Amino acid sequence: MRRPHADPTGTDTSPNLTLKPKITPAMLGSIIRSVSFLIFLLIFAVGFTLTLGKDKTAVWILIGLAVFILILAVNLFFTFMTLKRTEYIFFDDRIEYYEGFLTRIKKIVPLYKITDVGMRKGWFIDTIFNTGTIDLNTAGSFGSAILIRYVENPDNVFTYVQDLLRTYRKKHSST
Repeated sequence: MRRPHADPTGTDTSPNLTLKPKITPAMLGSIIRSVSFLIFLLIFAVGFTLTLGKDKTAVWILIGLAVFILILAVNLFFTFMTLKRTEYIFFDDRIEYYEGFLTRIKKIVPLYKITDVGMRKGWFIDTIFNTGTIDLNTAGSFGSAILIRYVENPDNVFTYVQDLLRTYRKKHSST
C-alpha cells in the first residue's frame, strides 16, 4: 500500500490510499496456464508427427506452435501493460478504479453504494506472494462492482475497506 503524492482525479480532496496490483503473481498465473497448454500442444504435435510420418505435417505443426507462441507473447505484453496501469484510489467518500493499456477505463463507486466487501485468496500463487482479491459489491449490480485483484496483504486491505465503510456510514448516518 502506498500513499500518492498527487491527486490524479483532479478533485480538491486528497486520496487516503492508492493500491496497484502486484504484477509478478498475475503474470506467473498467466504464464503457468499458457505453458501447460503449450506442453499439451507439443505432446500432441510430436505424437501426431510420429504417427503420420514424413510429409509436411510437422512443418505445419511447427508453424502453428510458432504462431501460438507469438500470440502468447502479445497476450502477456498486453496483460503486463494493463496491470502496470491499473490503480485503485480510496477517498473518504468513494473508490476510483483505473485500468487499461490502449483504452483507459475509469470507474467511480461512491461508498454509500457498496453493500458488501469480500476477500478471496487462492491456495497456490496468492499464498506464495501474499496476494488476494477484494470484492466490492454494490446494490443493483450483478457480480462485483470492483475487483481489486492481486493486491498485497489482502487481509490488511480488507480490514481497511471495512473500516473506511464503517467510518463513512457512521459519519453520514447522523446527518
